[in-house]
Amino acid sequence: MTIGFHSGTPNMARVYDYWLGGKDHYAADRAEAQRLLAIYPPLRDLVRENRTFVTQAISWAARQGIGQFIDLGAGLPASPAVHQTARAVLPSTQIAYIDIDPVVLSHARALLAISDGVAAVEADLRDPAAVLADPQLRAVIDLREPVCVILAAVLHFLDADAARQVTAGYTRLIGPGSCLVISVACYDDEALGKRLSAEYTAATWHNHLRADVDSFFAGLDLVGPGVTEAQTWRAWMPVPVLRRREGQARPRAEPVRLVPAGPRAVRRVRWRLQRGTEPASAPRRRARSVSAWVAVSAACARVASCCACRAGSSALAAAWRARSRSASAALTRRSVSVRNRSIAASRSASAAAMRAAASGRP
Repeated sequence: MTIGFHSGTPNMARVYDYWLGGKDHYAADRAEAQRLLAIYPPLRDLVRENRTFVTQAISWAARQGIGQFIDLGAGLPASPAVHQTARAVLPSTQIAYIDIDPVVLSHARALLAISDGVAAVEADLRDPAAVLADPQLRAVIDLREPVCVILAAVLHFLDADAARQVTAGYTRLIGPGSCLVISVACYDDEALGKRLSAEYTAATWHNHLRADVDSFFAGLDLVGPGVTEAQTWRAWMPVPVLRRREGQARPRAEPVRLVPAGPRAVRRVRWRLQRGTEPASAPRRRARSVSAWVAVSAACARVASCCACRAGSSALAAAWRARSRSASAALTRRSVSVRNRSIAASRSASAAAMRAAASGRP
């Protein structure tokens, strides 16, 4: 990995920042990024889809009541940052940004760790025990409570065995109800993967096999569609919608699994279909249940990603459903109450009008 500040040498954090549209990069970083884009033009889109996935996974974890996040290999600040995304859902969230690059750390301390509950920690993500024992991290993270560990676009800088050891180490040390979010670049075209790996000089990059990516989640329950393309991952969707990327082979047709929908959802989808605002596919009920369904894409390249939970996630999902039912029941009661008051007011007005007419008053 490229560590330290060398403006004439490509740096993986700055190259990634360039693809995201950031401003913290130099000529060497831009040249590296453009050379890789010339080999595979959709690469910039993959990077941005990865960032969107991470944001969605963070929001999902915060909605489950997880109020602690550890961003491993955080990289240069991106917008929205992890703590901004999480606090938009759960304002009391605590966050630790972990990196070993001094330039990344200086940016994180200046721009991110400027409020209570946010820390920028210098540590090597390859040593889970040391990372989780760091006093700066422990100042904001309580490992007795559920925590969301994020490994976004970093495990392809480790070989498969090392990546498995890293994910197993964090899985072993975090408590029940915690989440592990992983995204990794993965090219089905081995020749393309080898060429990109050879051309990428900012760090050593590994093109992991699909089976390797699956193994990073060993012992965990997968959320939503499981391990799939970043652009198709949705926590509430048990089956992803595969999309064709320009310049790639058309994905294989996948069988569609229908999820039972209530009458209200059916009416809503029928209304949208009549107005052309809903795709002509069967409606799917949004269900945040844990699913181990795994999608296989025939696309040339993808960012494989997933959010997985330790034991206890089922209880969290059940609690979420209970809260949803409770909120729905309360909303129904309020609606009935408002309707009853409206009917009573209307009847009172009618009775007053009738009495006025009978007495001859205008």
